[in-house]
Amino acid sequence: MPWLGAALSGHAETLTDVAQALDDWQRGDALTVIAGRRVWLAASPRAVAHEEGRAVEYAWDVARAATAGQRNAPLVEGAYNTPELRQLAPFVTHGTLTFHRSPMPPFSHDLFEIGPAENNSWRVGSRQTSLGTHTVVTTVAEAIALVVEALPPDCKPAIQASDSELD
Repeated sequence: MPWLGAALSGHAETLTDVAQALDDWQRGDALTVIAGRRVWLAASPRAVAHEEGRAVEYAWDVARAATAGQRNAPLVEGAYNTPELRQLAPFVTHGTLTFHRSPMPPFSHDLFEIGPAENNSWRVGSRQTSLGTHTVVTTVAEAIALVVEALPPDCKPAIQASDSELD
């Protein structure tokens, strides 16, 4: 995790307590180990998943839980069940499902996204183009097929960039 503030949080009584936690992290101790040593500290589930190599799976769990029972639940489930999309990191906001090549910042914004449109249809397109150029389809299956078809040839499973790549 390239940034500690997103990985661990809490309220220390002294600056020495904070320095000791930072020292543990710099030494390479796992976030759960660091938090386990200090009752005032909590490890972010997202950061722990990243550290354990489960960041993409965690992102899917979050997306699926956030949309359960919502209009876009079939969309998220359909994408989750599509191997080409399941390997990418999903993000859901305002009813729109986006896909990223990395499960952690910096996020890619170059892949198609699927959002709600009028009359229970779906809007599919790129963030780089105006909404008027997006394709509107009536089914989740059509929307997912358009996204898969538009994946660039170099699109591989979402990977965690090393800390040095993010510096």
